[in-house]
Amino acid sequence: MRLIIEAPADGGILWHCFQGKDRTGWGAAYLLFALGVDREAIIEDFDLSNTAYRELVTRLNLEIESRGGGEAEKEVVQAFMGVSTVNFVRTLDLIDREFGGMRNYLQEQLFLASDDIQLLRKRFLI
Repeated sequence: MRLIIEAPADGGILWHCFQGKDRTGWGAAYLLFALGVDREAIIEDFDLSNTAYRELVTRLNLEIESRGGGEAEKEVVQAFMGVSTVNFVRTLDLIDREFGGMRNYLQEQLFLASDDIQLLRKRFLI
């Protein structure tokens, strides 16, 4: 988040991980929370990775079945190629319980000051 805050206002920012879904998904979620996007919209956004990878997961699962694989192997494919929205929500619930909500988490664990959040909102919201 610090790189986003400190980036030039007129420049772009690129962050990614291997498939752009797990670490990148959490990074996007933190940014969206800082911008004030509601929880349900962020969960829906996170789950879009499953939509994007659905065709590939289906194709791989058919290959697994054709080779005699079962549900355990399919779960591995889902874990690597999709995201667990259930675990994402569980983690959000944990953050709520342990830190009193995402805003507190952003401030206490990711060290985003109120000024940082205001800067992000000014920069990215119309």
